[in-house]
Formats: sequence, C-alpha cells, structure tokens
Amino acid sequence: MFKGRIWPIIAVAIGLILIFLVCRASPLLQQGGQNTNTLPVDLQNVIPSSWTLLPDQPEICDYDQDGEDEWLILFRYDTSDVEVPYAATGTTEQRGPIGGVIYDAQVNYVPQDPGNRSPYRPALLIPYMLLPDFYPGKGQGYLGESTVTRAQYSASKQQSGKCAVDEIYVLGYADGSSLPSRLSAFRWRGKSTGYIVAHFTGNARINADLPTDGAKPLEQVTTYDRLGNHRSLLCEVKRFERQEEQAELNFSEVSSAYTIDFCFNAPNDPYYPEGVVVALLRGKVPKNTQNMPAPIGESYLMEGVTLPSELGNPSETPIRILSVVNQGAVESQPEQGRPCPQQSVATLATTAADSTSSSTWWCGSEEAEVLTEVVASGETYRVLWRLISVASDQVNADTHWRVSEVELY
Repeated sequence: MFKGRIWPIIAVAIGLILIFLVCRASPLLQQGGQNTNTLPVDLQNVIPSSWTLLPDQPEICDYDQDGEDEWLILFRYDTSDVEVPYAATGTTEQRGPIGGVIYDAQVNYVPQDPGNRSPYRPALLIPYMLLPDFYPGKGQGYLGESTVTRAQYSASKQQSGKCAVDEIYVLGYADGSSLPSRLSAFRWRGKSTGYIVAHFTGNARINADLPTDGAKPLEQVTTYDRLGNHRSLLCEVKRFERQEEQAELNFSEVSSAYTIDFCFNAPNDPYYPEGVVVALLRGKVPKNTQNMPAPIGESYLMEGVTLPSELGNPSETPIRILSVVNQGAVESQPEQGRPCPQQSVATLATTAADSTSSSTWWCGSEEAEVLTEVVASGETYRVLWRLISVASDQVNADTHWRVSEVELY
C-alpha cells in the first residue's frame, strides 16, 4: 500500500523539478537587445492577466544575494481609457501606474506549507512585490506614471560578468517629463518579508545622489512639492538623509534644511514681486538677457536700500524661507511713476542705419508688499518687503520689480 502511494508523490516532485529547469533555461533563449516580452513558461502562467508588461521584460539578476538569478518584471496596472480632448471623436489614451515584482525560484519548500522542508526538492516560484503593495511598510503607492528608469548599488563582487545587486533604485516620471517625480529604493530583507522600501515623491521633481556606476549606495534625496498652484512656481523643499545603519533603508528628514524655493531654479528676473523676494533671499541676482532689456545693476534692491544685518549676506549663505504671503492683484498708479535714478537706468542701443535710441525707465507706477518668515543664523524673523515696479518705454521690455523698503520685526 505504501509503495502504491509514494509513486504519485515522486511523479509530482519530478514535474515540479522540470518546471524549475524550464524556468531557469528559458531566459537563455532570449537574444540580447531584443525588444521582447518572452518569459519562462511558468511566469507566463502566473502573471495576472490584468497586467500589461513593459518592453524588454524580465530583467534578470541576483537581487537577493543568494547566488541565483531572479526575474524583475515591470508592468502597468489599473489601466483606464481617457478621452483625449480636441481630438477626433473616440480618441482615447490609456493611462495607469507602473508597478514592479521580482519572481524568485525557491526549492525544498512544499507549496501548501512553505515553512516545512521537503525531501523531494519541489521548486516554487515566489512573487515578491516591490510596489504596489499593501502590506506593512509598503503602502506608499506605485513606481511611476509615464515611464521609469532604474539604477542600482552593487557592493557584491561580480564574478564572470554575473549580475548581482544589493539595492534597486527606480525613478518614476509623469507625462513624459525628463524630471523624475518619484524615487523608490528596495533592499532584500528575507523570505518572510521580501524587499523593504524607502519611497519618495515630489510632485514637481526629485533630486537624488544616485550612483552612476553602482559603486555607492543612495545617501540623500531632495523633494520639491508645489505650493498649491503658486503663480511663481514656488515649492516646499525637503531633504532626507540616510541613517548610519547601511542594511536599513532608513531615511530621515533634515528639518533644518526645509525651505521654500523655486521648483525649477530661479528665473533670470522673476515676473511677480514675491518671486523677486524669494530669489533675493536664496542668494540670486537679476540677469539681463540680450532680447529682454532690464535695469542695470546686479541687485534686486533699489539704490540706497540695504538688508537688515540680521539677515546676513544671502549670496554667501542662502536664507531659509518658512512662509511667503503675497497680495494678488496690484493697482496701477501712473501718477506716482517717476524716472528711475540714473544708477538704475539701462541704455538699450539699437542700431538702425545711422541712429541709436535709448530707453527711459520709470519707477513706482505699481507697488506691492510681500510678507515672509525666514530663518537666519538660527533665529526666526518676519520680514515685510515693499517693492515698486520698474518699467521701460521700450515696447519689448518687460516690467520688473525691485525692493524699495525692508522692515524686520
């Protein structure tokens, strides 16, 4: 009776081993550089039908330092069709977030009870979700929207060209932007946990010291989040630094680094008054451009105006900004306009046949106030800024704003 019952068990074990061998051999059939979604037979059968695989899948490497290859698969999920406005009727675009999973072939585990070893060496494919995932520590969301790119840190020696990774980094992009808005870092923790994650988002952009050659791990991340729909494209800027324990993906925000700044760096000469104030506090100076005449002098301060000594020198030490409050519209008061002081007048020479012409700059036709809360030399101050408009009679000259008074309290 016993001999009759053992043969089916042996047959099942042999079948599982054959599946495992096919799983190992199939990637070798793929040609390098070929755009293909060819997968091992058993992966084809276990991937959810609702997933749409990204091209060139899977990415094969040793992701858990066990000396064996695993399969990283990137896919699009939760897809929906969105009607494209102002296009032909019925024109739609498919949208959906991008996720990732790593399949690991493990042996000597019984599928019904993976905690028990089996003497018949069954092979079992285990999916370890990167993102999305809803288990503890993994509820942050997804990898990207329009596309993703990958980087990695490899501390392990790679022998005979074998791929080995200690940490995986995925940059996520939205709407075709070349600036990433998501960063996910993964590291193997163990079979019961899978891959732990550190996840960062910045709805404007993200900046990180990702290794270009895989020789060092991620240490610092800076996120830029828009201040609502701010007209000067201002962002909350936060910096996160890795803690000492290398095996942990533990990043903490550096509270002393928080500031408000431009989402995409300061423009040459901001259009709105609060933009001028933020640029000044962050140590920037106005820059003239060839096709946009501007008042001369590399300063946002009118002649005779100086910063309070408590603020120091922003060009040497940019000042942290905690809040910016500005009025919306300003009223034009042309009767208050006056020719700018000679030191603030730019001469725009235009060669036309034998003649030259110069522009006259007018100051004070508009006035605006901006209130900021800043940190300088470890102290917090509220600063009221009064600004006046500076405009030229040249048709191709824009209106500029300059600080006429600074009040610290």
